[in-house]
Amino acid sequence: MIQRSKAFFLSLSLPAKVLMAGVATVVLSWAPILLYLVFVYGLLGVKDGNPIGLGLLMVFGSVLGGAIAMIGLILLLASKIKRASS
Repeated sequence: MIQRSKAFFLSLSLPAKVLMAGVATVVLSWAPILLYLVFVYGLLGVKDGNPIGLGLLMVFGSVLGGAIAMIGLILLLASKIKRASS
């Protein structure tokens, strides 16, 4: 399974890798606060938590990941247009 996913990732072009890195950054920046909400609010029932750091990580990670994904999307579209025109 790992070898197939590694082979798949290595077969991708650079713009697709950049796009995937941006999406992965967004997902990984949201994961800690979602896990906090599930475990602290859901399972433990604590209602007075204040995860400021996790919220800031989510916001800045989403902005950074969105910018990286946008760059990857622009590169991917530019390579498709270049390939179609030649």
